[in-house]
Amino acid sequence: LAMIVAWRYNLGQSSFLTLRFAQAPADAVEAVQRMLSDTRWTGTGAGTFPALWPIYHDLGGTAAARVPTTAASIMLGGGVILFFTAIAGTVLLFVVLFRGALARGRDSLYPTVAAASIAILFGQAFCDASLSTTGVDLIVTILIGIGLTQSVSQGKG
Repeated sequence: LAMIVAWRYNLGQSSFLTLRFAQAPADAVEAVQRMLSDTRWTGTGAGTFPALWPIYHDLGGTAAARVPTTAASIMLGGGVILFFTAIAGTVLLFVVLFRGALARGRDSLYPTVAAASIAILFGQAFCDASLSTTGVDLIVTILIGIGLTQSVSQGKG
């Protein structure tokens, strides 16, 4: 909700929500914004950013050849459908983990931490591209896995 309010009242930034909160050099954001405007709704294909970067970046620019945000990377590679599917999957995963935490009662540490991490990572996906690194992916996968396994309540069996 805070991101939406900040996006609504921050009119001087990028027109794409995936780049609105990017913490990257301005020339990199502009180049990716041009890529997104030229991309069809199906995206450019997975892993095509390095091939497209020499076409769109300004010569003499200081920007590194990487996507400024994880959300923009998903939008460029997979298109609009994959982007909204990822958002829907993230919201569904948060709901499952949160309901699991409520069902566990006092023993809800791991599902609660996993649900909170999902909420933080959702916001982080719009700020930078750190979610596409191997170390962060591994930690997130383990955290979500533990949260999902602990979200199932032990019945009277």
